[in-house]
Amino acid sequence: MNIKKSNFQIILPIVSRDDAEILKDCQNLSKLKVNTIEWRADCYNNYKDINRTLEISKKIKEILSDKDLIFTLRSKGQGGNGIFKQNYQEILIKNLLDNDIFSIYDIEFNSSKDFLKDMNTLIRDYNKLSLLSLHNFENTPDFMNIINTLEDMDKLNFNIIKYITWSNSYEDSLRILNATDEFRKKTDKKLIIMAMGDFGKMTRILSPLFGSFYTFSYYSKNSAKGQISYENMLKIYEEIL
Repeated sequence: MNIKKSNFQIILPIVSRDDAEILKDCQNLSKLKVNTIEWRADCYNNYKDINRTLEISKKIKEILSDKDLIFTLRSKGQGGNGIFKQNYQEILIKNLLDNDIFSIYDIEFNSSKDFLKDMNTLIRDYNKLSLLSLHNFENTPDFMNIINTLEDMDKLNFNIIKYITWSNSYEDSLRILNATDEFRKKTDKKLIIMAMGDFGKMTRILSPLFGSFYTFSYYSKNSAKGQISYENMLKIYEEIL
């Protein structure tokens, strides 16, 4: 299956902690027919050092020059490893933008309103894509709560909306899929909507069929519970598409 010719993309994350492992991951990912790679910079041992982060970013770009690269600095509150101030994140992203490294930048929805507005403007001014993300690690809300949250995110006019919930049942998973199908009719934004956890695995496969432009998998190290390996995901899609 040639993912590049499909009407959705599989995102594979890089979550290694040191330079050598990150570059090894990049070499492995460069051989795959996948279009989009996310670097989880908060997993990097030196993410608080702008110069080190900038240098490893350049090396990532050099190896994965034919891929769309997502830069993500995930905070602890949203399931990541990062402890940082918004001012640091803004300075870091400005440096990355100046060096034309990443094509997509993830910004968390629970950031301050001024920060969200400023970062969206900054990213778009560089002709890059802005991604607005929100993770719920407890549950999957009721249908209208999901729709209302997505509509609130949509109003901020980021290029991509990412909303991930935690599924405690197959009913939860079906609800997030149905909400995706409903919301895609109301927006022109690209969507990443699915559920985490074992019950959420089905959403990682089916979400593109309900309106998500992206889904997540992993090659060697997963970044969230319930992710399916890239090899297995391709096998499943070969059977159903």
